[in-house]
Amino acid sequence: MDLQPKAPPSLPEAAHEWRSPVAALTRFRGVTPDSGLPLVSASPQQAEERWAVPVADYWLMVAPELGCELVEWSTPCRIPNTPGWMRGVTNVRGTLVPIFDLHPLLAEAGKKADGKPMLFVLGEGEQAGALVVNGLPYRQRLDSRLAPTTPPELPEPLAARVKSAYRHNGEWLLDCDLTGALRDLGTLAAAV
Repeated sequence: MDLQPKAPPSLPEAAHEWRSPVAALTRFRGVTPDSGLPLVSASPQQAEERWAVPVADYWLMVAPELGCELVEWSTPCRIPNTPGWMRGVTNVRGTLVPIFDLHPLLAEAGKKADGKPMLFVLGEGEQAGALVVNGLPYRQRLDSRLAPTTPPELPEPLAARVKSAYRHNGEWLLDCDLTGALRDLGTLAAAV
């Protein structure tokens, strides 16, 4: 019995070369780099999609490339002497994230939020902020079927951050700079 290890079969020299990801994926017969692989990260159609996030009586729309996630509600740690819409902070993957509840600012007087609240977290690390939402977000395509209209009266600082407004199936869709609005709300909460 021979206990000497056998040398692996020799490979052609080209097999030892590292290929770029596109070259590796297109090395098979019939596939070329321009035959269906996305070489550009975003198409114009993708740029015209937004996350529609349900908050009170509105759907706030945010760009999907912002980095966002939906997390289950966890009771926040309250921060003393802050406005009612500043619910406190919670731990999201080891980072303390401020929680903003726009429902008191945006809902009709006396109207209660429906269902179990969830947190829609925007950004990462120290730049993250969470928004209390009352439903699941969905992808909304901005196309010719949605005609911009005059937005409803909104409280500051959200009013200053609305880029455009749409009416769709009886609902308000507000395309806004939500991260800027959360930053403005954080500044207001710190000033109290």
